Amino acid sequence: MTENDAPREASAAGRRRNEQTRQAILNAADDLLMEKGFDGVTIEGIAARAGSGKQTIYRWWSSKTDVLLESLLEDSDAEVEFLVTGDPRADLETFLASLAAFNDSRPGGYVYRALLSQSLIDPEIAQAFLEGYQLKIRQRLREGVARVLLAEGDTGTARDDDRVSDLLDLLLGPLYFRQIIRNRAITPEFIRQIVHNTLAGLSDR
Repeated sequence: MTENDAPREASAAGRRRNEQTRQAILNAADDLLMEKGFDGVTIEGIAARAGSGKQTIYRWWSSKTDVLLESLLEDSDAEVEFLVTGDPRADLETFLASLAAFNDSRPGGYVYRALLSQSLIDPEIAQAFLEGYQLKIRQRLREGVARVLLAEGDTGTARDDDRVSDLLDLLLGPLYFRQIIRNRAITPEFIRQIVHNTLAGLSDR
């Protein structure tokens, strides 16, 4: 049995988790990833590092990708948030800055880059990464973007899904390209420029 075809039919009772063991498994997966890269992470290795049984991991996750994805989500939930201060533009800038910092962090940045890299060559990982992480990040931005639309007087399209989605792409695209593709630092000035350019384009339209 490979990691990707481990049984998924565990009962709800069988999937109850001991929190200390769960955290040890997530930490072990992160450590192995940073030490050995994605291919060097195995369920057997995670179990040995965490001091747990391999079957314990398979009861809770179906693959090493799912373990890493849960670790990424947990770290993201703790470190990336959208604060509402009453200044929509400033809120967007603060969120983008926190996202950029998270993408550079340890272990969050390592896990993010590993799953992103694997998603380019593995459709199954790509779907899991999209649904389990990327869409969640976008969801955190959606209400903020809608508030910006309202603040800019664009009341007719403030709740239009396509409109909001387009603006999300315009906000996130430059950040990911500069940080992940070009491997350059994200500065406060660059964040402000992203938000300014995006909203200037909105005003022109």
